[in-house]
Amino acid sequence: MSDEKVLSQADIDAILAKSAQRPAAAVATSQQQNVPVNKPKITPKVRAIPQKTEVAQPLNSAPQKAPLRAASPSEVELLRATVADLRNRLERIEATVMKSQKASCDIKKMFHCDSCNSQGMVALYTKCTNCGKENWWGWWPKK
Repeated sequence: MSDEKVLSQADIDAILAKSAQRPAAAVATSQQQNVPVNKPKITPKVRAIPQKTEVAQPLNSAPQKAPLRAASPSEVELLRATVADLRNRLERIEATVMKSQKASCDIKKMFHCDSCNSQGMVALYTKCTNCGKENWWGWWPKK
């Protein structure tokens, strides 16, 4: 087994080229003697892929806009009413948020116990809605 060696691609190509040049009689003789014959490399025929002639549109191209037209008086009035309604709704939302922030921040100042008349000694039982851990949060009297 010491005669074995690794052939390079150039060696393989040279052996294939020699076997392709052998006369037909030698090939016939080798086939009669059941000697393996190196066959030439078969290359498949590949058709070229036709190139598209269409040009792709750039991704950043804006679609065509309809020409501007003057708004009718009824459309302007409807727009004014919608804006006024949205402004009122926004003001109500802001007022609600401000009240809730003030109430939550001032709970210590606002809390008064009717039982013992303590002021600001308040605690809330809280629960993490993610993991479920429960705990107390608040202010306790100094001991």
